[in-house]
Amino acid sequence: MTSRLNQKGYTLVEMLIAMFLLVVGFLSVFLVLWASTTSGRFSRDMTTAANLGQDMLERIGTMKYDDLPETSGFQNYPEPFGDKSLAAAAFEARQWRISSAGSMKIVTARISWIKNGARKTRDFTMVRRKEY
Repeated sequence: MTSRLNQKGYTLVEMLIAMFLLVVGFLSVFLVLWASTTSGRFSRDMTTAANLGQDMLERIGTMKYDDLPETSGFQNYPEPFGDKSLAAAAFEARQWRISSAGSMKIVTARISWIKNGARKTRDFTMVRRKEY
């Protein structure tokens, strides 16, 4: 019996506890990396949508007030103004809606894309006055 008491090493229970702690540690690091990647993708999509919407509104801002046609609902953005960049390729719909309110025209640019099987949409609005 004395030979058994003098043996050095880890028991099976100690090894299982150590392995469990390692797995928990690795899992927490993996979850943080996963959340960071997801957040980065979301930020990239929102930034690209904002850039496309801002570009649409800036191009519309260069048009004469009388050349802005009033639309009934959203219509596809005119082709000469379409963005052909790779970043914009994933964004399937760029539409606009123009409505009148007195001596003003309200222009709404809509950017749409599909992410994880769900349609995402972001709207941008500007007001044009006849005097400007």
